[in-house]
Amino acid sequence: MKTATLIALVSVLLVGCSYSNFTNLLPVAPSPLPPGPTATATIHSTPTNTATITPTLPTPTFTGTPTLIYPNGRPAPSETPSAAATLWISLSETPTVMAQPLLGSGPFSTILVSGQRIFWGSCEPSSVKATVKVADGAGVHSVLIFLRLQDTKSKDTTQWGGGAIMDHAGNGVFTYNLTAKSFEHYREYMRAWGQYQFVALDSHLSRIGASAQYLSNLTIEPCP
Repeated sequence: MKTATLIALVSVLLVGCSYSNFTNLLPVAPSPLPPGPTATATIHSTPTNTATITPTLPTPTFTGTPTLIYPNGRPAPSETPSAAATLWISLSETPTVMAQPLLGSGPFSTILVSGQRIFWGSCEPSSVKATVKVADGAGVHSVLIFLRLQDTKSKDTTQWGGGAIMDHAGNGVFTYNLTAKSFEHYREYMRAWGQYQFVALDSHLSRIGASAQYLSNLTIEPCP
């Protein structure tokens, strides 16, 4: 009995070993391959039409002149319109050259004054021109003009000035432009005589001779 059991166990073991070897002889199923690379789709953008920039000119806006509305009626103008100015052309008078008397004129052969009155202010005539010519061979180097005022009513006078040097025009001719400002204190008189005298000097400033005093040939007064 024991022998039979032993034989059965050995048979089972042999069969087990044979089965194991038999399984090794069976073909082994291949392992599944790993998945291959997946293709990536390439996206191609379809070009669209390029936008065109069209310049737009601004439309000018015209603003009309507003209409004034007066709820209480149109007001009267505050100022009266003035008439158009009229152009007046004032013709200046041609100055009259007055020859002074040569009696007692010493070395002077000619004495001339271009007018008989001078106004101070903003009117004309506002000046006169005094001209003297010395005698030939008198040896005159320079000429002075002395001035003073005398009131035409009261006979009040100012002092003779120190003498103004006249301009040498050449050829023995000397000139001086007289205005109201040439006379001291001219504003203190409403009307005065502008009195003058000419004195000739040599090259050493020594007195050669003098003209007469002209006392009532020129008036100085304000503008009328």
